[in-house]
Amino acid sequence: MNNGLMMNQAVSKFLKQDFARFLMSGGFNTALTYGIYLVLLLSLIHI
Repeated sequence: MNNGLMMNQAVSKFLKQDFARFLMSGGFNTALTYGIYLVLLLSLIHI
């Protein structure tokens, strides 16, 4: 029973690390896309 608890803790810890990495890369991709969108929008406005 104790072994199962330790397994769950290890899995949840791994998932949290994986989730944090996913959030970081997702946030970076979102910022990049948003930046490109803003640049296109501004260039269209100036035309």
